[in-house]
Amino acid sequence: MPDEDSHPAADIIIAGAGPVGLWLAAELRLGGATVIVLERRTSRSAHSRAMTLHARTLEVLASRGLAGAWLEEGVRIPTTHYAMLSSRLDLSHLESDFPFVLFIPQVRTEELLEQHAIDTGARVLRGVEVTGIATSDRDVRVTATGPGGPLEFTGRYLAGCDGRRSIVREASGIRYTGTDDTITSVIGDVRVSDADVPPAMTMHTEAGSFYGVRIDGARHRLIGIEHATMTTPRDTPLEFDEYRAAIRRLTGRDYGMHDPSWLTRVGSSTFQADRYREGRVLLAGDAAHVHFPMGGQGLNLGLQDAMNLGWKLAAVARSAAPPRLLDSYDEERAPVGRAVIEDTLAQTAVVAATGREGHALRAMLSDALAASRELNSRLAVAASGVDVMYPPKTGDHPLTGRRVPNLKLEDGSDVFGLLRAGTFGITGVTPEALAGNLGPEVLQALAVSPTGFAAARPPWDTLGATLIRPDGHLAWALDQTYSPAARAADAATALLRWLPGIAAEPSANRLEGTGRRSP
Repeated sequence: MPDEDSHPAADIIIAGAGPVGLWLAAELRLGGATVIVLERRTSRSAHSRAMTLHARTLEVLASRGLAGAWLEEGVRIPTTHYAMLSSRLDLSHLESDFPFVLFIPQVRTEELLEQHAIDTGARVLRGVEVTGIATSDRDVRVTATGPGGPLEFTGRYLAGCDGRRSIVREASGIRYTGTDDTITSVIGDVRVSDADVPPAMTMHTEAGSFYGVRIDGARHRLIGIEHATMTTPRDTPLEFDEYRAAIRRLTGRDYGMHDPSWLTRVGSSTFQADRYREGRVLLAGDAAHVHFPMGGQGLNLGLQDAMNLGWKLAAVARSAAPPRLLDSYDEERAPVGRAVIEDTLAQTAVVAATGREGHALRAMLSDALAASRELNSRLAVAASGVDVMYPPKTGDHPLTGRRVPNLKLEDGSDVFGLLRAGTFGITGVTPEALAGNLGPEVLQALAVSPTGFAAARPPWDTLGATLIRPDGHLAWALDQTYSPAARAADAATALLRWLPGIAAEPSANRLEGTGRRSP
């Protein structure tokens, strides 16, 4: 609970200490902003709705030097599913350090992210529920309740990471447009006694669709969408006998399931915020979008929202960038959210199609995935998130906006190492040449490698110099034909387009070599 003063203040107030709010808090701290996270729950849930981490999310964690903790505990599966079809998507050909999905309970992800956020200097306050907000041209005032009574917090900006029923979204007047449940699935975390249960499986039958994955050494998550019962409201209690019978009707077996630790129904309601920003209020994660959890994309989508927003909001908070930079958050992330929503709606249509017609559709699509490597690869890449590209502006290099994979650099380092401190990374330009254009003080806020990419594959092999955003997307590039002087001058100009105030930042406020302010 807050005890420093009666009106705690920070650059950014975050509502919600789920994975999205915690990752955003850590990114803001890396960018130099002070942060308070408010969470109404006194402790996290014992149950994990999300389990799946895709390649792009693992890349995000790796770019901060954190992926190892997840990789040590999670279950790696080299395939994923599309619409629970019997033919699975092959992830082994992804151009990523992580050509697989990683299954790890959301509860554990939250634990790891909360520790990371606290380690960076974020304050996480539990048992504090946001009740209202008031914005002005200078700040946002957040009213809340806690065990000690009413509370008030002040921040320059407020981030709503408080889920599909977001108080922040409602209080800011942002509409949430979409459709309610059309179908529900049954989900159970159970122990299984059959010895031949694989770590991941999907199948479709005339009765519906089934999906299963091993959670850990003891438990599996088994999911069923049964056409005969899929219109049962999500708030109808799910008993073990009903659940086990549904799985048996879908698959012909019950896998020796016993000792359920969690049983629930999940619905297909699909909504998206009409905008992700309203003045000093911004939304991320389920507060901005929600959909049927087909392919486990929701958690990944939210974490990547936070990755995009964190460095921008921190730059605005420390006056390195003007507030209009925050408009690019909505411009870049809302289309990505819509794309995931359209994808999950299409998958929902496939699993929900009933009768002989639906079974024929699923069989045809499953055969197509098995026969067409191109189709299989296209859907696998989309599910992994590594294809997300923010549209370049007129005159930009054609690769601008693309996510940069973990390419090796000629000095022996790599892109993820360059981005570890959460700053802009520059390759192919010497620090001396950059300092000559921007001044030596700016170098403390950047990660600079004088060498370029080493033996990079196309299309990265033609680049002589790059400016990489803290979220790992390409901000600017020049081909190898340009002179060192031209590279340095253009890199400086490109950086100032994003952070026009960076040269005026007081270096005394920075933690040496990290671009972070001291707490």
